[in-house]
Amino acid sequence: MAIVNPANALWNNMLEPVGEKSNYWGPEFKTVKCPTKEMPYIYTMKNSEEFLDRVRKNDSSLS
Repeated sequence: MAIVNPANALWNNMLEPVGEKSNYWGPEFKTVKCPTKEMPYIYTMKNSEEFLDRVRKNDSSLS
């Protein structure tokens, strides 16, 4: 079905933080992202910013 690939890509995109979104629309259901224990929600502008700040802080502490 033609709608499956865009639907799968949109779902995966909602589980990626703003600024880290992929633009890959490969074969349907090759990758289906799921919420994680650390990030059990769909990303928004606000929670993406909080997530990316945390990642940047952790990356700088590794240097």
